[in-house]
Amino acid sequence: METSIAKQNFSIESENGLNQQIQIDQIAQQQYLSTAAYFDRDDVALPGLVKHFLEEAEHEGERVQTFIDYQQMRGGVAIVKEVPQPSVRMKLIFFLFFYLIQFHEFSYFTIK
Repeated sequence: METSIAKQNFSIESENGLNQQIQIDQIAQQQYLSTAAYFDRDDVALPGLVKHFLEEAEHEGERVQTFIDYQQMRGGVAIVKEVPQPSVRMKLIFFLFFYLIQFHEFSYFTIK
């Protein structure tokens, strides 16, 4: 397979880093969707939190698409991997927000 002309000055490290960020943002999107679904249950019913987490999920989805588009524009190969099921189902809002802040910090510092 020939190397794309667009891939000039686009290192394999950059390509791998973007693919890693795509995966992290996919996981975040899945976590936000799962959290929104939890708060939308009839026994929880917190519509403000549902709206917030759906907006966050949409934001993460847009980031994923932006990274995929950039990767392909530069001649790289965007690798969209399977996203694991969210592992945390918390009923206490405080702990949920603490977990999400920790995850957000992890996803931010992973690429740096």
